[in-house]
Amino acid sequence: MPQIVVGAIIGGLVSGVTAACRGGTIEQIGAATVGGAVTGALAAATCGASLLATSYGGALAVTVASSSLSAVEGYLAEEILSGQSPTLEGIIDTAVSGAAGAMPGEILGSFFQI
Repeated sequence: MPQIVVGAIIGGLVSGVTAACRGGTIEQIGAATVGGAVTGALAAATCGASLLATSYGGALAVTVASSSLSAVEGYLAEEILSGQSPTLEGIIDTAVSGAAGAMPGEILGSFFQI
């Protein structure tokens, strides 16, 4: 799966350079690079479907995908900044928790037109 590696490299470079251009600290640049790599790898692994869902999907898909990615990026940043190694189990647990936390509010909001 070389496309996943390429997606991770591109995503990491784009996010890392963006953070550096915004004047981020070394820790912020590192966290952005890791978060971008995860996003790029997910985009490559799903043939862009993850990006399509966040760009053109319904409100639920956008909220769930965004919450999952934000949660994973937060988890990775916390692990890196604390000097610990992120685990695949931690990434998956965090992504699922982020998605599960976002879904009820979005579903109820659309049902009751809040």
